[in-house]
Amino acid sequence: MSRKSKRHPVVLYQPRDEGAWMPLALLALGSHLSGEHVVVVDGRFDLAPEARVTELAADASCLGVTVRTGPPLRDALRVSAAARAANPRLTVVWGGPHATEAPRSCLATGVVDACARGAGEESLAAALVAARERGSLGEVRGLAVKGEALLPPEPPPEAEWAARARYSLLDVERHFYARGRRRLDYCSSRGVRESSFRGLSADRVGAELGELAERYRLSEVVFRDEDFYALSARADGIA
Repeated sequence: MSRKSKRHPVVLYQPRDEGAWMPLALLALGSHLSGEHVVVVDGRFDLAPEARVTELAADASCLGVTVRTGPPLRDALRVSAAARAANPRLTVVWGGPHATEAPRSCLATGVVDACARGAGEESLAAALVAARERGSLGEVRGLAVKGEALLPPEPPPEAEWAARARYSLLDVERHFYARGRRRLDYCSSRGVRESSFRGLSADRVGAELGELAERYRLSEVVFRDEDFYALSARADGIA
């Protein structure tokens, strides 16, 4: 890992919300950013998430926030504003359901530079390059920026190209403790059968889960796919 990436981390924030599910969207983003110093801050578990993000923001290249409509939106706005105050040059990118469906309202807050609509791995990676090179976020595919026309959300990438999830980015033991069991959240596909479904092969899923079960001494695995049964043969193979 380069000294530059160590000095300028990429901060990913999960706003305060109910539940103890693992933030798989942030996990996918962080896993895709190979070679970067990625720090995931979970507002549901961290005792002072705003202070933690603000501290990291001082030297960060980018802040990525996954946003859901409702109470998590208010927390996302408060934490993003605090991070921007700590580092006015910080690039703030929101993603997730709310940013995909209502990007204009997010951009109107004045603390969000861009919204990743749909699949965000490639968009965030390109936004990070633009941030470091002082380039234009408006030229990044998949991003909505203020004053520019909205393009359709990005479809998920081909599944087999997806980076393997680096669960070391998360405090998995804290999740296990909150649930009262060693239950791991896992996503083996993106999309649904009626649109652009992308799924990992049964062989890859089996190999990954076998290794994860041994490493974390799992008692349960929960598939968080939007449509696990989109391809019945694949589901049968995984089973």
